[in-house]
Amino acid sequence: MSFKGIVNGFLHFVSIKRITQHDILYLCHDNSRPVNFLNKLYSPLIDSINIQLQKVSGITLALPFSKYSGKKVFGNVVNLNLYFVWGILVRLIKFRSIRLKDSKKDPIVKFYGRLLDVIKPKVIIGIQPSVEICLAAKMRGIKTYDVQHGIIEFDDEFSYYSMGKRSKINNEGFPDYILCRNQHTVSKIKKNDIFNFSTPILIGNLNQYFFSEIYKVNDKIDLHSSNKSTVLVTLQPFYDKEFERENSIGGVVFPKLLLNLIEKQCYNFIIKLHPSQIQNPEINKKIISEFTNLFGSNDNVDYEICNLKPLEFSLTKANLHVTFNSACLFDALDYGVPTVLLDKDIKRLENYFGNLLSSNIVHVDDGTGIDIKELIENSKIQNSDYLTDFLKFKEKLLQDILATYE
Repeated sequence: MSFKGIVNGFLHFVSIKRITQHDILYLCHDNSRPVNFLNKLYSPLIDSINIQLQKVSGITLALPFSKYSGKKVFGNVVNLNLYFVWGILVRLIKFRSIRLKDSKKDPIVKFYGRLLDVIKPKVIIGIQPSVEICLAAKMRGIKTYDVQHGIIEFDDEFSYYSMGKRSKINNEGFPDYILCRNQHTVSKIKKNDIFNFSTPILIGNLNQYFFSEIYKVNDKIDLHSSNKSTVLVTLQPFYDKEFERENSIGGVVFPKLLLNLIEKQCYNFIIKLHPSQIQNPEINKKIISEFTNLFGSNDNVDYEICNLKPLEFSLTKANLHVTFNSACLFDALDYGVPTVLLDKDIKRLENYFGNLLSSNIVHVDDGTGIDIKELIENSKIQNSDYLTDFLKFKEKLLQDILATYE
């Protein structure tokens, strides 16, 4: 929750009465809009679908508490967060809690119901559409689609996809469909209880589609002075306590086992921050400052240009990917780049990545060090087909929407 986002809920308030009917209601938060393209902020996950479905009308709701709407963003984005703030206040007064307690009397569910009655969308597409909007949509027979972002986690009771999150409301409020980036996730959902509520649909890597077909990655920019094999290191905002304790350097977390490899100058390195670290000015400044102290004199390390570009820019230049347990593994896989995982919790990794752990494209570090040359040479992967499943989904959804007018 951002203070500026709440303020903008007042400054850029739009009355529901001014909203018009649309075929599709998209849902998107600022955190999912990392790309500035043609002077507008884009969400590769949501706007790839939006662009492909331009034959029908769409409107995008800026989710609480987004800072951006209107002309600054792509997708006909409106800010109705003042209604959400009011709903939270009513919850506090009526239920003594800011959490959802009664799905039939909840003020936020009612707000979304009013909004849907005005827009009359045929479908709703968003990244983890809230329980409240899923409830309101279900009451009106409107299908909801969740676009996969990151790893789908079931075990954590606070996870969006866990059964525990909705246990107090009879497991209501799941999206009807989950648009999955790969077959691994489809299979994972089918083996879980969530399959009783949400149907997985394979759609492919929408990020890869966006950066291949819409926003062309500029490969001509050189990050390093020499043409050596390149290791991409993706950071995360959170780690387990043991890894964080063992790898804290000057207030930031960075894998210490890579320090010696960097100093040897045998390989180039790209250090990619997590989007939340890039978008937070204070955190970004702190990390970049520490990396300047550590690597400022190393011409084989880039941590500045790459963080002004999307992840896909770095993936097109990488020969190997190293991370703790990030979902960037899936992105690397789609670009034909093998991954080394530094997380020692095998059970957690199996939950995240399943059979991929036993393949020659994913390697779990056992503490003995990383043989970069061997890993690159022995892990040959073909780039994924990001187009076929996406276009198949698009055509089917488009037909279903247009059929409602016949």
